[in-house]
Amino acid sequence: KAFPKLSSLPDNAKIVVTDMMFNMGGTKFTKTNWPSFYDAINKRDWTTAAKESHRKDIGIDRNNWARDMFMQIKEKP
Repeated sequence: KAFPKLSSLPDNAKIVVTDMMFNMGGTKFTKTNWPSFYDAINKRDWTTAAKESHRKDIGIDRNNWARDMFMQIKEKP
């Protein structure tokens, strides 16, 4: 429900969004809590999505992985 067009996203975006949904759960990973991230995904703005994917409760390596996955997407918004 959160991302009705999830299947149309580039693979790297699908992987990170799914990872975030799975690890945070439906009560933490909401549009209310992550408005800029949701907006970036819906606009297919991968640079902003990379920046907004940063989470405070995980390690730097995991945050860097999420950022790098978005930055590898060649599609422009």
